[in-house]
Amino acid sequence: MSGKPYLHQQQLPMVLLLAILLNGCSQQTVQSVSQPTVITPDKWVTDQPITDIADNLSTPNKSSSYPQPVNWLKEFNSPELNQLVTESMTHNQTLQKTILNWQSAQQSTLIAETHLRPTIEGGLSSQRSRSQSSTGLSSQSTQHTLQLTALWEPDLWNRLSDQQRAAAVREQASATDLRAAKLSLAASVSRNWFAAVEQKQQIQLSQKRLQRYQQALEVIEARYRRGLTDALDLHLARSEVALSKERLLIQQLNLKQQLRTLEILVGRYPSATITVTDSLPTMSASIPAGLPSELLDRRPDINASHARWQATVFDTEVAAKRRLPSFSLTAQSGTSSSELKDLLDWDHLLWNLLGNLSQPLFQQDQLKAEERIKLINQKQAATDYAEIVFNAFHEVENHLTAEQFQQQRVHVLLQAAEESGKASDLALSRYQSGLIDILTLLDTQQRAYDQQSAHLNAIAKHIDNRIQLYLALGGSF
Repeated sequence: MSGKPYLHQQQLPMVLLLAILLNGCSQQTVQSVSQPTVITPDKWVTDQPITDIADNLSTPNKSSSYPQPVNWLKEFNSPELNQLVTESMTHNQTLQKTILNWQSAQQSTLIAETHLRPTIEGGLSSQRSRSQSSTGLSSQSTQHTLQLTALWEPDLWNRLSDQQRAAAVREQASATDLRAAKLSLAASVSRNWFAAVEQKQQIQLSQKRLQRYQQALEVIEARYRRGLTDALDLHLARSEVALSKERLLIQQLNLKQQLRTLEILVGRYPSATITVTDSLPTMSASIPAGLPSELLDRRPDINASHARWQATVFDTEVAAKRRLPSFSLTAQSGTSSSELKDLLDWDHLLWNLLGNLSQPLFQQDQLKAEERIKLINQKQAATDYAEIVFNAFHEVENHLTAEQFQQQRVHVLLQAAEESGKASDLALSRYQSGLIDILTLLDTQQRAYDQQSAHLNAIAKHIDNRIQLYLALGGSF
């Protein structure tokens, strides 16, 4: 025998196993990931300066010096609306589904946490057997077993911890979805409330319009009986009265439908019996200049998207670590006796301890493909995050621009409504004096009520845009 070192044949399996495990570790590569970033302008295009947008939005979950969304409903000074919003938070069915999704995510986090702890199972079994010899003699035996099994997998590569972290951030995303759902529901209730209020005011205006047309018809009928006008004026006036009644019926139907929509949001039966106020609020509060970008840090959809991206990062880590060796310990202890009363006797105690070290061999291609899929999901989540951020800026810019236009529109339409109202009164007086014809009178009255209706609609649009701006910013200013 030469002096060269050699391995005993009994050592070869252990050496081969260690080589396989080391090879699996050497091939293990975890893809590097980067924080999703969004390149944005340094200030709002709509005359609203902004600072450090990219830095602020790259970490939306950081602590902010700006308050979380407050009760922006106070600006509208409507106790009835506040009560409906509160009611909707309890009875809205869509919100209840979001709450259930969040509760399910909580349980998923608890399940992921249990994987880090040992599992212990206990069992009690009894077995009776009968045997018969070749001589025809038979015998029976009874065996009772009490067993306790413990299984534990040490978290060697933090794979189980990454699974728990992924579940935790998904729970965080689900909780943020719930906050987004509450904010969206409050906005929907408010928008439908003010839409119903506007429709009610439009009905009141149409009733006044019908009353004025009926008064004009009485004047025309009196002049017709005296032979001061012909039948054409009479028929035109009666036609306008009928059309006014038809407009009023349509508006009443629209109000019923609007009320039913509001009742569904609140969680009531859609009976169209809910009562709304008679007037729209005045938007006295103006938007402050220099709204900071950190206001968008509190937007629930941005925070939820960022949390889901973080979850995909942990998913990628878990998928990569599945290619590494895993180790587990199994301990069993128990007693076995033919007499049930002896199960708790320590003289019948049996136990064993088993360690298991495993390494995926022929599944490497499958595991690599699964890791690539997780990495693709991570990139998709980063793209979704960037898309949501850009949409947030798009919404804010649109509503900031609309705010300026709506304010001006309310102002100019108020002037138009006042002037057209004066013209309508003057036209009726002149018609009674025979200075103008019926077409001029009807056209002037139509213009007056159209401008008043447009003014009401402009106020409602201004309120609706302000609500959507609160929604885009994730809360109040």
